[in-house]
Amino acid sequence: MSSGERMKILEMLQEGKITATEAEALLKQFPDNSVNNNENWNYDANDDVYIHIDGQGRQTQMRVPPAPPKSSVGNVIDWARNLANDIAADIREGFDTGDIINVNGNFRGGKGSPFSFSAPVTANAINSIKLLGKNAPVKIETHEKNYILVQGKFKAKHREAEVIFNTENGDYELLYNYDSMMYVGITCYLPDEISMRLLHAETKNAAIDIDDISNVEEMVLMTRNGRISVDDAENIDKLTARTRNAAISLDDVSANKMEIVTTNSGITLDDVSAQTAELVTTNGRVTVEDIDITELSVRNTNGAIIFDDIFDGEWQGTRIISAETTNGNISIEIPKEIGVDILARSNRHSNVSCDLENMSIRGRISKDNLDCQSIGYENFERKVEMRLSTTNGSIKIREE
Repeated sequence: MSSGERMKILEMLQEGKITATEAEALLKQFPDNSVNNNENWNYDANDDVYIHIDGQGRQTQMRVPPAPPKSSVGNVIDWARNLANDIAADIREGFDTGDIINVNGNFRGGKGSPFSFSAPVTANAINSIKLLGKNAPVKIETHEKNYILVQGKFKAKHREAEVIFNTENGDYELLYNYDSMMYVGITCYLPDEISMRLLHAETKNAAIDIDDISNVEEMVLMTRNGRISVDDAENIDKLTARTRNAAISLDDVSANKMEIVTTNSGITLDDVSAQTAELVTTNGRVTVEDIDITELSVRNTNGAIIFDDIFDGEWQGTRIISAETTNGNISIEIPKEIGVDILARSNRHSNVSCDLENMSIRGRISKDNLDCQSIGYENFERKVEMRLSTTNGSIKIREE
């Protein structure tokens, strides 16, 4: 019996067309001459047979145990299953140790199927990396390896759905080819101390977490109904974070330009530095603490804006702060050694209060309007221009 005929019997068994007893009887009925009569097959039961897995000059290998002679169908299936498990374990260990690199590939799986791709990083630089998840979190962090490792879990009801990993000319992309009834969760590990032009992470109905990622020209984070969290990210030229119905938080982040947008939730900045930053939300609180931002714009609807400890550091020159909200309060504290230029307005249902000393009033002052400047404003080494506006809320300016 040829190997093809034996395979056909095993397929019929797997499909339930015949029983295990019937399959074993068919296999015993015809002698297996596929080994003995094939001139090109020089296999000896005592030989060591290896499977080699290669990629980009790296490889791993494992010994394949020969199937026991005259095995029953059940024994053959058990042998194949154990062999597959051994191969999978060896590949997984290769990923962990960096001994095996799988450059390109795709994965077709069913419910809860894990996947793993990796690719080497040439000259410690990446042009771009794009990660597309769906209905599951996306997490990106660094590791002390010289390759990109993308792991995750994939569920799909459609048989033709695939997760695909493409790499070409320093561009790395993980995507899927089917956009309905899918679940794609991703954890990506990048070499530390790398630089890249673009980092784009996107998902739906789940969170995005970025940790310890630096030296990126443009970072784009987009989700819906899931939070966005960026921690310990430095030297970013442009950072864009957008979500809906969930919070955005930045902690220990430095960028040249920031655009942070959400709805129905809050925005929190702590220990953040930037040249320009724009924060936009609705139905949530904006909290800004311990920042070093030259020009800051905050727009909110139905929520408060709170500035706390935002003028520390060794900065010099002029800072510009613009804050606007409706149905919410604005609160800010100013150190006395900083000169301020304030224009604060609220509607007739609100009020403006300021307890700063040595202020020069430029226009009419009332409970809902304040237009003033520190005496000797031009002589201060550190100055702040503030434009504050609210509707149906109060503005409170206090000395720190």
